[in-house]
Amino acid sequence: MSETELMDTTPYAFNRKVEGWMKTQKRIERSEWERTRWLAVMCMNPHLKKPLKPTDLFKFDDESKASKVVDPVVDEKANRISKKWRPE
Repeated sequence: MSETELMDTTPYAFNRKVEGWMKTQKRIERSEWERTRWLAVMCMNPHLKKPLKPTDLFKFDDESKASKVVDPVVDEKANRISKKWRPE
């Protein structure tokens, strides 16, 4: 962002740009951690009797709080669509 753009930007627009940049950085970091977790599991599995899943090593906050509550409207729509494509 150039100095002119910065001076012409409203505080709200600037805040949105910063939030977008932070979200992108978090996504990149998360991707790197997921890759590291997967690599660790792939290196360990040949030496174990029972293979591990990447989530067995550690879970991210959003993985451990996974909700099992299903939205009935979405569930009904998904079932309707799958019935169209599955032969019975």
